[in-house]
Amino acid sequence: MKSWGRILFGGLPLLFVFGCPDLIPGDECTEDADCAAGEVCTNGNCVAEAECDTDDDCAAGEDCVNGECVADGGNGGDPVAGEAFYNANNCAACHAADGSGGLGPDIRVVSSAEIFANLSGTDPHTGGTVAGVTQDDADDLEAWLATQ
Repeated sequence: MKSWGRILFGGLPLLFVFGCPDLIPGDECTEDADCAAGEVCTNGNCVAEAECDTDDDCAAGEDCVNGECVADGGNGGDPVAGEAFYNANNCAACHAADGSGGLGPDIRVVSSAEIFANLSGTDPHTGGTVAGVTQDDADDLEAWLATQ
């Protein structure tokens, strides 16, 4: 009967000849050159290359949001700041995570002027007002809602 040590370590020289097998299933790449055109290597997987890294990579009137160029709502607002404002003020409780409505109406196509009037208290808003809201906040929120 052969010893386990001889069985287990008898194949060790084969590793030196043929190399180590892929130890992490699913790894497709170790560098961008391993991927197809338009893809980059991220955490061992080939993924589509981001369309943009910053707003400067996008056309006029667009912002870079999660690697994609999206319309900024036409008002120069920052959709990333708009999303942060939406989440910080719990707007999703009434308007859903994407602004499509729930207890409150769909607000995805509401202008920044209307948003400001509602949140500042100039016009009635069942959800109440937001202390210190500015027109810039409303512009940012409109820009984010336009991406939803």
